[in-house]
Amino acid sequence: MRQKLLFPLLFFLLLLPALHAAAQKVVALPNILNPYDILVDKDYIYIIELATIHIFSLKDYSRVNTFGRKGEGPGEFKLDDDNSVTVCLLPDSLLINSVGRISYFSKDGTFIKEVPNHAGLWLKPLGDYFVGMRTWYDNKNTRFRTVCIFDSQLKKLKDIYSEAHGIQPRRKTIDAISWPSSWNYLTYGDKVFVMGKENKLLIFNKQGESISSIPLDYKPIKLTASKKEEYITFYKELDPYWRARWERLKSWYVFPDYFPVARYFNIKNDKIYIMTYKEEKNQKEFLILDLQGKYLGKVFLPIVSADILGVMPFDFQGNHLYQIQENEDTENWELHVSDITFNSSLE
Repeated sequence: MRQKLLFPLLFFLLLLPALHAAAQKVVALPNILNPYDILVDKDYIYIIELATIHIFSLKDYSRVNTFGRKGEGPGEFKLDDDNSVTVCLLPDSLLINSVGRISYFSKDGTFIKEVPNHAGLWLKPLGDYFVGMRTWYDNKNTRFRTVCIFDSQLKKLKDIYSEAHGIQPRRKTIDAISWPSSWNYLTYGDKVFVMGKENKLLIFNKQGESISSIPLDYKPIKLTASKKEEYITFYKELDPYWRARWERLKSWYVFPDYFPVARYFNIKNDKIYIMTYKEEKNQKEFLILDLQGKYLGKVFLPIVSADILGVMPFDFQGNHLYQIQENEDTENWELHVSDITFNSSLE
């Protein structure tokens, strides 16, 4: 009965006024030129820059260590077309994906070991298993993305979720709004969480069996004509990559009537943070749920956009938001720390 009552309650709570957060602390990040990602655990802040990982103390923001460089030797990283490694936080170590290998380092950046990766995927840890994604075409030239589970030897065990990719080269269509979110899957503990296009957060166990799903009972935001023009201007004029391809691809772009509910999601400290497409006062709306899907509240956070498709790197830890921002006056990078306070649900 409680589960049946949850989502009408969620809809009611979404009508309540949300709280807005502002940066409480700003920390300079010297000698960082091109940050790609940020991860925060209970002791350290990790800022990823190409093949280099910078470690800062969460307590006083002092630099603890810097390690990693481009290369193929022990402790070095071969980069892919995105030109950056990906880092995953384990309970007692770091897992770092680079081309052809998985590397393990201690939390303070000491090299432990590396193993070859022939799966060809950017993997996320799932206990001693892994979760990755592959893209493939069916016999109708539709491009799909599929989330897969691998064992400890990187042997594929099971495909657990598939959906059409936002970019369809053979069918000459691009979902102009949501194609960047085609990679939305996470592991947390011994479970896999996948944000499906049907506005449901799907949950699987380590064996790839479906456990439950969390429907997001949230009124989607209409894509206005003026907002559509902002996207067209981005593809046509603002972004160098897409601008160079505009004449060839301009007929490919498809615009939905409504934005998806979820733009991004993360799971930290047993909370699910779902960023919607709603903005107020240059802040982004987040819905906050527990791991069973119970609505805890919502908050608008000062997330800075990188462009119309993406935002600057950020992460959560405790009741704080950590985001990397560029100071346009000094042209230096900074860490902005904000408190998170949200409207609580009714019991």
